[in-house]
Amino acid sequence: MEDNKRTLKLPVSGKIAVIKKWITAKEKRGLLGTYAGRAEKDKIDMTLVEEYEKALIGFVVLKLGDDTDKFYEKALELPSNDYELLIEEVNKSVGLGDEEKKV
Repeated sequence: MEDNKRTLKLPVSGKIAVIKKWITAKEKRGLLGTYAGRAEKDKIDMTLVEEYEKALIGFVVLKLGDDTDKFYEKALELPSNDYELLIEEVNKSVGLGDEEKKV
């Protein structure tokens, strides 16, 4: 099996994030199943978005800069452009983003 890690250099802070290239189907079902029933089609609940992003980062991020834990809290301290890029890339890892770009 191939190595399931890739690195991402965050452009504003210069920090390096190590993230999973993919998650298992079981992990994805657990992640999506938790939130699918709570989301209403035409209504965005920011608390739900925050909980989802926290879980998503917890599943996919392996290292953020020098930190090896509390990734969500550390991610919130990033410049907003870096945070948005991190979320975009972890969404790709769980199959919810665009096709994977070479990083």
